[in-house]
Amino acid sequence: MNPFVAGESTEFVELHNYGTSAISIRNWRVKDEDSDDDVITSNFDSIQAGGFIIITKNKVDFENAWFGGKSISSIYQVSGLTFANSSDEIIIADDNGDLVYSLAYADDETEGRATWISTTINDTNIWGSKASPGIVRAGNDFNGT
Repeated sequence: MNPFVAGESTEFVELHNYGTSAISIRNWRVKDEDSDDDVITSNFDSIQAGGFIIITKNKVDFENAWFGGKSISSIYQVSGLTFANSSDEIIIADDNGDLVYSLAYADDETEGRATWISTTINDTNIWGSKASPGIVRAGNDFNGT
């Protein structure tokens, strides 16, 4: 996605654990439907219940842009992280390669914003894809798989 702050090194994804127990994310992957496929972390054990982590391409650049250079322990660097600014998919897979969550997005007419599914949290974890009909800009983008 294309943040307001300069440079692709500050692009990010936030993972939030809505559950009631910790979730191990060791060797989980962030990828898209093309060739992007990167290990989130091989040394971080879990996200606590109610907790979160932020994944960014460059931890120092992100902390400089958003936190005045302060080091934040819940921010993790994934050097290969790349998101297209016009449209892309964010796919989170566990250490077995099973899909945990996916989301397709496209830039909105307003610079710096993305069009994506907006809904209450439920059991559905697959939203959109580049497959036909693609991203639905007006409403529910659930792809039904």
